[in-house]
Amino acid sequence: MSSLPDYLPERLRQLGLRDVSRILTHTNRTVMVSIGSDGTVRIHRGYAWASDRVLRAVVRFLDPRVARRLRREAQRELLAFPAEQYAPSPPRASRPDSRMRTRLGELAVELRSGRPLEIAISRRHLARHDWAEVEHTLLHEMVHQWQAESGLRVDHGPTFRRKAREVGVLPAARREVQTVLRHRRAS
Repeated sequence: MSSLPDYLPERLRQLGLRDVSRILTHTNRTVMVSIGSDGTVRIHRGYAWASDRVLRAVVRFLDPRVARRLRREAQRELLAFPAEQYAPSPPRASRPDSRMRTRLGELAVELRSGRPLEIAISRRHLARHDWAEVEHTLLHEMVHQWQAESGLRVDHGPTFRRKAREVGVLPAARREVQTVLRHRRAS
């Protein structure tokens, strides 16, 4: 007999999940449920212990034909389920500022509600780039905050790009930044 997490894909299909190429489980706490452009669904392994009602919410959330309002309701319902309590992430060695080694900034959102918690700017970015670049990064993250507070998906899609242009931010998710050359004076 297969284990409960291995049975999750079959349960989702029985509850109406269609048009997906495969279903993968994970224990990442940042993104509980997602679907890629290739049709791959990634879902937290803890949902194997969820009721059919919660899994129906997952199915509604993943269906692009469902109205935005209903998808948001489904999102609230699926995030209310404490999946990480049933399948916790393995402990990681803590490294200070580890996520920020490859990012200039990021918006942290509350897992359950999607409410924005904080904007973080990389220490490296602050030390290596001029203030205009840091301000640009902060404004970029504030556009993400606007998305979260408006109940929109926090991404770099068309809505983000439109708002970014509106407030004067380059809409690219990645960008080259100018490095400020610092010269030491000989003493």
